[in-house]
Amino acid sequence: MITNNKFHPVSYKLPIDALVAHRNRLTSWLNNEIDECQGMGFEPAFFGPVGSGKTFALLALRDARPSEYVDWQEFLADVRIHYGMQTEDAQYFDPIRWASAYAGALLIDDVGSERDPNGHDIAAFDRIVRARAAIGSPLSFTTNLSIDELQARYGVALTSRLGRMCHFIEMTGGDRRQERA
Repeated sequence: MITNNKFHPVSYKLPIDALVAHRNRLTSWLNNEIDECQGMGFEPAFFGPVGSGKTFALLALRDARPSEYVDWQEFLADVRIHYGMQTEDAQYFDPIRWASAYAGALLIDDVGSERDPNGHDIAAFDRIVRARAAIGSPLSFTTNLSIDELQARYGVALTSRLGRMCHFIEMTGGDRRQERA
């Protein structure tokens, strides 16, 4: 059984290479984690170094249940395009409003990967998290940032809110992409 230690996450060392060959095992493991997390009112959030299997786990999570996968870099690019548009289409699709209101599980990959973190990028994530918390919609994400780095970048209040919404799962080990090369 897992417990949400807020900022003292349970560490799992997932043998990603073995799980790639046995994707069903990972999906089964994630389904169990989801059931336990949701039973406690939490969603999984994966953090750890580059190549530790966070995106792989998030994609398996996507395959395990109805959800919407979002690459954070691409999402921010869409936001910049949207707010730069002076067309009629701009009034119909606001990416931040969509991500905030999407009723299913929202899976955001690579939070904290902003090349030049500015107020707008930070505010976009803050707005999404606050809105999803307010309506009780599930949010899972991956990040290369540690909990302390997440807090330094996004602030104490937002990190605290994430601690109330998510069960942080640390993915450990070296860069498995490099190990295979």
